Amino acid sequence: MLDNPEYYANMMALEGVYLDAGNQDELGMNAMADAFAYKMAMMGIPHTYENFDGGHFSALFSRLEISLKYCSDRMN
Repeated sequence: MLDNPEYYANMMALEGVYLDAGNQDELGMNAMADAFAYKMAMMGIPHTYENFDGGHFSALFSRLEISLKYCSDRMN
C-alpha cells in the first residue's frame, strides 16, 4: 500500500497519522500496527504510534479519547 506513489503522496500530505495497539490484542492487530508504524517511519511519513498495555477491547474508551484528541488537535 505505501509502495503506491499516489497513496504515499496522500499520506505525506496529512499532518500526521495516529495509530495505537494494545500489546495483548486478541485479534493480533498489534503485530500489524507495529509493522505499519515501522514502514511509515522508514518512509518518513509523519505519524504517532502508541503501544499500550491491554487488548483490543479492554481500553477502547480510554484509547478513543486519546485518538479523538489527536484528530481534534490537528483540525484547529
